[in-house]
Amino acid sequence: LVPPLPGIRDFKIELESDEFPEFKGELKPAILKAANYTLNAQYDGTGLLTGTLKVRAESKEKRIETPITAPHCGPFRIILYVYVLTKDSFQDTPIQLSKVKRVLDIFKGIRIYRDHFKVGVYGDQGDDWLGMDEEHIRAHEVVIHSKQVMGAVHITRDANPNLTDTTNRDRLVANEAFFDLVNATKTAISEINDERWRERKARDEARTKRKSAINQAFDQIEHAADKDFLVPQDVKQEIRQALDRVRQEYQHHVV
Repeated sequence: LVPPLPGIRDFKIELESDEFPEFKGELKPAILKAANYTLNAQYDGTGLLTGTLKVRAESKEKRIETPITAPHCGPFRIILYVYVLTKDSFQDTPIQLSKVKRVLDIFKGIRIYRDHFKVGVYGDQGDDWLGMDEEHIRAHEVVIHSKQVMGAVHITRDANPNLTDTTNRDRLVANEAFFDLVNATKTAISEINDERWRERKARDEARTKRKSAINQAFDQIEHAADKDFLVPQDVKQEIRQALDRVRQEYQHHVV
């Protein structure tokens, strides 16, 4: 009854219960709170994208102020919910991976809404109008793809007069305004991808530090055994072989 994307419904459901006060209030989809990244931004139509990017894992909200060259499309609002589709990603949330996938099967992709009505086939099954999947394959797995995002671009007829429908109304006319809208939306998506790259770099640096520390410990053990003249040579050889096996096992798990 409650679509997961805000801004495309003109009603809300509120629960009133004295016996179960924890359920009182407006009914909101749990999947929104479970998003790993939530971007809520506005393009002012004159060259600036502003808003916030919330990262659930770090409980932080980053301010966005990014210049954009898109003079023809007019202002718009964009809301994106991105999910890391692994079981571990939802351990601390009230929703399971299977439920997230079921919802995304229906609402995945980024749709365009004009005055709260869906425009054309954008975001429908198989329609990747922003080329997200191609970029995901070409660049890196860190770059998000259309099957893990649920989002909406909101325009209005008054503020976006250059975004007009084709004759059969299944798409917008491919004019300068439309290409500006595409580029501006891609800029908003890149805010999430940039954050994911920063997280990847931090993980790689932490992994390198751990590898360096454990390798130093291995070297110290081997050096201590080598310089101790009371340790027989055959025992020293066994220590070296055991350390090599531990190194290989460690490398297997951290890479």
